[in-house]
Amino acid sequence: MKHTLNETGGRLVIALEGNFIFSDHAAFQSVLERLHQQAVKDCVFDLAGLDFIDSTGLGMLVLANDVCERSGFFLRLINAHGQVRAVLERAEFGTIMTVE
Repeated sequence: MKHTLNETGGRLVIALEGNFIFSDHAAFQSVLERLHQQAVKDCVFDLAGLDFIDSTGLGMLVLANDVCERSGFFLRLINAHGQVRAVLERAEFGTIMTVE
């Protein structure tokens, strides 16, 4: 998984690319740390560049959502397609966070 972070006007956009799997856990910890440090009101994970996600990737998104809720802002997932969208729908992620 590759990721980029862009903060503009109180919104943090985190774009994920490639595969989001178990081996990305350590790299994703840096994303979670940035969520703690940012003075944002809104967090968006842009999944347009994400080709594959496994159960560990789903779990990491849940962790990110927990960090956002504790920090008092919302997390949204946008632009999911293909396998990623199908997995999010099967896991009913729309019931725990906003999926657009």
